[in-house]
Amino acid sequence: MIIVNFQGSRFIRDCLRSILSSDYPSFEVLVVDNASTDGSAELIEEELEKDPRVIIIRNRVNVGFAKANNQAAKISRGELLLFLNADTRTDGSSMRRLAEALRSDDRIAVAQPKLLLIDTDPPRIDSTGDLMDPYGNGYRRGVGLVDRGQFDDKVEEIFSARGAAMIVKRDIFIRVGMFDEDFFLYLEDVDLCWRIRLAGKSIKYVPKAVVFHAGAGSRDQTMLAQAWFHVVKNQLAMIVKNYSWRHLPKALLGRFLCYAIIAIYYPIVLSKTRGRRGNVGFLTEPAPIPQMVRAALGGMLWNLKALRQTFSKRSRIQTVIRRASDEAISSYMEKRDPLANLLRQIDPTSFT
Repeated sequence: MIIVNFQGSRFIRDCLRSILSSDYPSFEVLVVDNASTDGSAELIEEELEKDPRVIIIRNRVNVGFAKANNQAAKISRGELLLFLNADTRTDGSSMRRLAEALRSDDRIAVAQPKLLLIDTDPPRIDSTGDLMDPYGNGYRRGVGLVDRGQFDDKVEEIFSARGAAMIVKRDIFIRVGMFDEDFFLYLEDVDLCWRIRLAGKSIKYVPKAVVFHAGAGSRDQTMLAQAWFHVVKNQLAMIVKNYSWRHLPKALLGRFLCYAIIAIYYPIVLSKTRGRRGNVGFLTEPAPIPQMVRAALGGMLWNLKALRQTFSKRSRIQTVIRRASDEAISSYMEKRDPLANLLRQIDPTSFT
């Protein structure tokens, strides 16, 4: 099991204790601390002293979510890698159920549990799988809904597993290039799963495995602008890397059209939510428009500067990894009402 910790003192102890109570017969826990200053690294070391299965890697600087996960994966010894956020809690059987799903079929390379929000009554869903449309707009299936078992019928295909809790076959993870370390945070899980799909593998949602997730807290204006920079940067890089030449122009055109719609619609959302606190949607915190524009332009400029390295990655993906066509990948993408899906990300309160 691999956990990346950054300033996770509120959660890390409960996370580790829930993991160590797993009924899975044999496992190691690799915790990468990204230069936390809140005492959470010391809390991890306390747990390490109590249980030799816990190993800590302490980074001197915050290297980001993707690189920190890769650090641990490289030194891991198991055939399966369970990636968990530090603000999660597992039940005793979730690791075993996820591992059983992966071992049931050679084609299955990734699986995700049902993610429920921590301490909600009635229980509410954080994610039952990540969905994405052809233009890089991703969202969590079922997010915010009361869990009434509506997603419990069967193990089923999803486009991507959510990085907060996902299990991956280690050999496949290494073969497709691991997490892209230029994706400092955001969309690294979707990009990884896209490459795994290109390799001809399957990704499943396993409802009987349950993990509880605290989820993102509120963001201030600076944090939101930084987040938007990484989202724009990573959306564009992901599309350039993973589409074939035949479909890339259309996908990029659609992506930039999405940015144009966001530019038009965001001021409306901002006026509706100004003065209202709460984590309504990714773009609905009261961040000034100039900050968001600069962040988006910064993400686009980053891609221009990094074009050579992105094309180098693309060459490997298209010539070495690819086994499945864009048409096959597209069959797992969300195509119903793409405009509504985009607007839902900006202002989910507009939809029932």
